Amino acid sequence: VRRSTATLMTSEQLRKILSVRATSRFGERIGRLIAREGLLAETIDLGTDPDPRIAFRASYALEYAFAADPKRMEPHLSAFVDRYAEVNCHGAQRHFSKILALLLRQKSLRLDDRRLDRTIEVTFDRMIDRSVPVAVKVWAMEILARLADKRPWIGEQLGETIRHLMDCGGSPGLCSRGRKICRRLSEAGGLRPDRPKRNMSVPDMKTCRPAPRSRAPENPDR
Repeated sequence: VRRSTATLMTSEQLRKILSVRATSRFGERIGRLIAREGLLAETIDLGTDPDPRIAFRASYALEYAFAADPKRMEPHLSAFVDRYAEVNCHGAQRHFSKILALLLRQKSLRLDDRRLDRTIEVTFDRMIDRSVPVAVKVWAMEILARLADKRPWIGEQLGETIRHLMDCGGSPGLCSRGRKICRRLSEAGGLRPDRPKRNMSVPDMKTCRPAPRSRAPENPDR
């Protein structure tokens, strides 16, 4: 989307707006601004900002802009997937993960092998990271389930990881979503034993503690 020079807003100006304390309907208001000004590329980049407040607000507004018009994201899909793997702020991870899950559900995303493997690796790592909140883990499950047809070993590994998280004091939201995804994988024939073992962090998996709880995650099937 090309912007006229009369309305051109820079990334730094957008960052300044995002630095202001969030108010009611902040995400919706800034999401409309992003869409109107054609600032999706800048907002995607700000999702990895070193200031977690900026990263969270940018990703929150990005979700609103995406929901209003998913086609606006199409020119920026490669950059979005790259930034998804780089996001460190847990709040931003939640929104990036939700957007990615929805893109995969809509089948509007085509990943080359490099981006696919990087996305799978990062998403599994977030699932087994004890510091990652429940909502991020739930969206991670959904992402990997949507990618299970791309790599034959994902289904079995994902099923094992979900069952482990459920056994380690998983929240009601995580357990509910985990059971549904395991059923989907089983029905699709994705829980198979003939996949290579992935080099997961076994000590982390065995000495787990429940992840920090957050608001109940949205239903990816809505």
